[in-house]
Amino acid sequence: MQKRLSMASLFILSLALALHPRQARTGDFNLDFGTPGDGFPDTGISQRESPPLKAALLPEAPALVPGRPFRLLLELDHQPGAYSYWVNPGGPGLAARIDWQLPAGFAVSPAKWPTPELYVNSGIASHILKGKTALVYTVTPPADLPADGEPVHIIGVLDTQVCTGKSCIPSKLRLETTVTSQPAGSAPQPPVPALARALARLPAASADWRFEAAGEGREWLLSIIPSGPTVKAPAEPHFFEDGAAGFWIDSQQPQPLEKQGETWRLRLPRLKNLPPGKPRLSGVVRISAGPSGETAAVDIALPLPEPSALVQKNPAGGGAILAFAFFGGLILNVMPCVFPVLGLKIMGFVRQAHSNRRLVFAHGAAYAAGAILCFWGLAVLVIGLDLGWGAQLQSELFLFALCHLFLILSMNMAGAFQVGVAIQDGRILANRHGLRRSFLTGLLATLTATPCSAPFLGSALAYALSAPAPLAFLAFTLMGLGFAFPYLALSAFPSLMKWLPKPGLWMETFRQIMSFPLFAATVYLAWMLEATLGEWRFLVMLQGLVLTALACWLHGRGQANRPTSPRLSLAFRIGAPLALATGVWIGLPTAEKGLEWREWSPEMVRRLRGEGKPVYVDFTARWCATCQINQRVWLDRDLIAMVENKKVELLKADWTLQDERIAQTLRQEFAKAAVPLDVLYAPGEKDGRVLPDLLTVGAVMEALAGLPD
Repeated sequence: MQKRLSMASLFILSLALALHPRQARTGDFNLDFGTPGDGFPDTGISQRESPPLKAALLPEAPALVPGRPFRLLLELDHQPGAYSYWVNPGGPGLAARIDWQLPAGFAVSPAKWPTPELYVNSGIASHILKGKTALVYTVTPPADLPADGEPVHIIGVLDTQVCTGKSCIPSKLRLETTVTSQPAGSAPQPPVPALARALARLPAASADWRFEAAGEGREWLLSIIPSGPTVKAPAEPHFFEDGAAGFWIDSQQPQPLEKQGETWRLRLPRLKNLPPGKPRLSGVVRISAGPSGETAAVDIALPLPEPSALVQKNPAGGGAILAFAFFGGLILNVMPCVFPVLGLKIMGFVRQAHSNRRLVFAHGAAYAAGAILCFWGLAVLVIGLDLGWGAQLQSELFLFALCHLFLILSMNMAGAFQVGVAIQDGRILANRHGLRRSFLTGLLATLTATPCSAPFLGSALAYALSAPAPLAFLAFTLMGLGFAFPYLALSAFPSLMKWLPKPGLWMETFRQIMSFPLFAATVYLAWMLEATLGEWRFLVMLQGLVLTALACWLHGRGQANRPTSPRLSLAFRIGAPLALATGVWIGLPTAEKGLEWREWSPEMVRRLRGEGKPVYVDFTARWCATCQINQRVWLDRDLIAMVENKKVELLKADWTLQDERIAQTLRQEFAKAAVPLDVLYAPGEKDGRVLPDLLTVGAVMEALAGLPD
């Protein structure tokens, strides 16, 4: 009986999640599931985690003085093997940036960045941050800020790119910290220990070294001069240009070190296309000295000779770089990112093996055209818009579309439905639809390749980033040709296909096996979306994917029943586009601003109520089905506007994992042992108002209506 009830509950949840948020104005049923598991301690620090990165805002002291600047740390804690980018990423990549939401009159300075590390992956040199590190900001409060001990909330939305191995994902994290205001005569509070660690990693002036800059041919020369004979020799020094004075060096090229007398010189390859204005070298020189590996980093800002005094030529080895572009595209075929569509390509080879030569070559050309066109599009993104390799994967809409496309391809490969003429008759590529499919396969294979790099490809990408536009587009064209070369070779020389097995029943088994990498790719793409969508939108998006899978199945049933049951087939075929449209509609990412929820604690409730603020607490858990259904109401625009107008403080008590404080509050204050529980604490009222278990927009708005504006 209990098992049947659980299955029925899940079915009802799926139906409810498929409804539009506006439908949440009605409903009167309740679902509760299970008991929470183990919990984690409350750290009391405003911190958000987007695997594999943790971030937190940390003021140097818990109290501030009006008008007196204080330092604020943005702590970044990377998991082992993970990294993010420095202010100048060096190659493709996005540096972290933060959008501040400060109280009126507050000002924040640009960040002071810690010393980066040089990381070379597949020929691309990047400037990265890893491990536990921190950016340092200076915040200046207004001089007329009341020194009354009231809390001051500082909020920042961190937008960064986190990488592991050969894959990078965008991460957007909302961070918050609180300080109090105290009079100027108050006893100073000691800074947090993390401040000393953060300041130690910042580059600083050094009495041991002085620096000079000059030019020679296609290089800048950075001289590193010790202040005396006792200064240890530099070991593997490197200059990181920060871009504050523009970009004048090619960060993708080596920086050879040479010694002349007591002076060491770094040869810095110069960019071919120099920016306007007077050249200036601005950045950080990292000097590693001594057997123990201690590191010194020095900020420098030095004038450079005018470009007219230097010989400006194209870098040597341009032909080799273009060859790298071709071979890099060729090797990209065997990289993991392309593996999910490998089955589509192999199936195409086998089907073409016994067609006429002209048709076979037409399909090869169509595939190459799709690949090259996609590489041209990527060239526009990387060169024209300066977005970086794989930047399209930072778009929620693009990832959303790719999730649905890969799921549809997965269902097709698994045999849920067929595209065009049945495979068994061998004519699927013998028409215009087949040529279009070859073109789209080339397009899709290129898109899936962008999260990966490959040997030779890194050097070619680095060259394209700094080369003139015509040469850069030539490099991307050669990448596309290299990527499509195996397909073109088999198409142009059909005799090579004699090594491929003849079509047969084995193809159906192989096709279904190859559906699983596509399913895995769909899961991976959905995981990338989860970092930006948030819990509720991500859950709804997953339900939309379920409806897309249902649409594929309905379409397949319509195809199967067409010969024997035309009416039943028509019903299935009508239901398929309806299910697909519904799945896309409910899961489509939107740019609408949602409400900001803060973490619940009994102390937070007491403090906010003591300040006379209305407080709304949502006791919830992920394993509670009704709790998830209730989340729909908070997407309603009218309700969002009312919450903002009433200045309601929103707190979320998440009981997904064990938390004795939540359990005790439920038992002692509300005589409950389960969630959901939604409570509104109005100013001036001793007890909170308990809302219905199943929320509607109308019920919440009615409860809020009595609050002052």
